[in-house]
Amino acid sequence: MASMLATTRQFLLILAIGCLVVSPGPAEEPEEQETKALVFETDVLPILKARCGECHFGDRPKAGLDLERRATILRGGKSGPAIRISGAESSLIWELIKTDKMPLQGPTLTAEEKGVIRRWINDGAEAIDKEVLDVEEAEGTYDSAD
Repeated sequence: MASMLATTRQFLLILAIGCLVVSPGPAEEPEEQETKALVFETDVLPILKARCGECHFGDRPKAGLDLERRATILRGGKSGPAIRISGAESSLIWELIKTDKMPLQGPTLTAEEKGVIRRWINDGAEAIDKEVLDVEEAEGTYDSAD
């Protein structure tokens, strides 16, 4: 009986070593998931509504800047277009939120909310509604935060 137990142990040891030798190694890391594109209506609008809606939504938005639709953001307000597609760093809205100059009332945007808006602009400011509004004057100016 002792020899049978020794034989079984040897067999299991050989089997375990064999498994290690033919094992393909650690599992491959899955490729990084492609980051989903941000869309105005689902990703950006809820932030703007919560943080900027009191002043920039409705019939008479402050400074003429209506943040309810992508088209009105592109058109902008008294200071010109609020965003430059694919250019957050040179967009008025980004300049104001990154320096916490806006919103004037209520808490400032969180780092995560700022990141969503910045990425949305830099990734092409996509929206479900592709409406484009006529712009009388596309070259607005504003004072830089510098």
